Amino acid sequence: MHSDFPPELISAVLEHLEKAFLLKCSLVCRTWLAAARNQLLDDYTLELDNSHTATFLRLLESPHSSLHHLRILGLRLSQKGIKDVREVITGRSVGGEWYKECSINDFLCWRTLDGKSIPAIFPTISSLSIEWLDLGSLSQPAIDSLRLDYTDITTLKLNNIRIPSFSRLQDLICTFPSLNTLHLMSHIHINPFEIPDDDQDRRESQNHCARPRSVHVVSSAPEVLNLLASLNTDGLTLLDITSSQHVVSESFVDACNNLLQATGSNLKRLGLQFSANGSPIPAQVDSKFNALIKFSNNPNLEHINIRFPSDSPTVPFVQNLDTDTTKLQSLDLSLLKSATMDQISQALDWESFDDVLSNSKRFPNLSRLGINLYGFQRMKELVWQLHDTTVRTRNAASTLDHSMRRVMDRMSKGEANNEDLLHQESLKSVERSLQERWEMFRDEAAQEREKLQEVIRDLLPRARGIVYATSTL
Repeated sequence: MHSDFPPELISAVLEHLEKAFLLKCSLVCRTWLAAARNQLLDDYTLELDNSHTATFLRLLESPHSSLHHLRILGLRLSQKGIKDVREVITGRSVGGEWYKECSINDFLCWRTLDGKSIPAIFPTISSLSIEWLDLGSLSQPAIDSLRLDYTDITTLKLNNIRIPSFSRLQDLICTFPSLNTLHLMSHIHINPFEIPDDDQDRRESQNHCARPRSVHVVSSAPEVLNLLASLNTDGLTLLDITSSQHVVSESFVDACNNLLQATGSNLKRLGLQFSANGSPIPAQVDSKFNALIKFSNNPNLEHINIRFPSDSPTVPFVQNLDTDTTKLQSLDLSLLKSATMDQISQALDWESFDDVLSNSKRFPNLSRLGINLYGFQRMKELVWQLHDTTVRTRNAASTLDHSMRRVMDRMSKGEANNEDLLHQESLKSVERSLQERWEMFRDEAAQEREKLQEVIRDLLPRARGIVYATSTL
């Protein structure tokens, strides 16, 4: 059916229709289908692994496909697909391996007959996530496609990837000129025996590399942090580092320090989460924690969220902060030994902590102190009960909805009876009971959190006004 109405006018009309009418309008013609899908469908993230890439491309090539009407914001590519049972039985497949047959090459190099790439078909793609990939398996045409076709990528996530060298990781990050947010998650496997490149072309590529405004790192390798320090990080406003090892090495703390120095004066939000195992910290590492953050390097820091491997560095860390902390507005710290009220009172030298925080000359603009209490037993129980009740309530609501639709269908056919109605009332009663149970746990958790907050405020009498909240993880 040919429509003389402009697509924009059709979309404007369909915006005011309910879902049932939109479904009917989507069957009128292809033009109406596209407009109706824009209202019916949410924003999507396209997830493809080793076993689905070829199927998706065949579907996209079909003349009857309407996939190009989807509004895809994110693209998630994974080389780890479903293993063949015969490979597992014969021992040819090892858990955690990287696939050498790179179907991502086919995806990145794919073109329509008129030369359109995937980003040209889905121009709303702004996020790219790559997982379980051996970067050495990417072909040169695929790398060229990333550089030429994916120029609008603003968020890059790399998770469990193997890279031949640091220079290849650097090249990959510098591929995206519009990059705003960078995530380096979990294990980044890099050849430790690489000889660094020192050619002029590579130095020039670093100068033209994108300057992300926020970086999130989950890694235990100091080399990854040193690599980030070598990039253009002077525009970085948010830095979040989480150590994935139980034992924090001295070299990792040094790498954190180097990266903080490289970020410069634009950094406003900082998160440092070291593995919370509570084990004793070597003296040389403990001393480095005390001088980890220098406001002379990052004078515009406004928000700090830090978790040490144990409680011992907390007070010395705050005491050793530079005097130029006028921009600092919030400080979030964590206590590991907090399973009971007695452990909370003994975790820190609260009197010294109170002296430092109440010094208005050192922290003139500090308006929020968050104390994250790890492992408080009663709160752990309440959080688990809330989660369990939420899942059960959601399942009960889904069952009730399905049963209601079935009863309504039977009533329209004149087949409903008293047994159906009693079943409906029983399901409604179960749902109400679960909802009341969830509200009870929610209220009890709020009361327990308020008690903990008062405990912390009593331990910090002079600084109690800035103890804004305590959260329990």
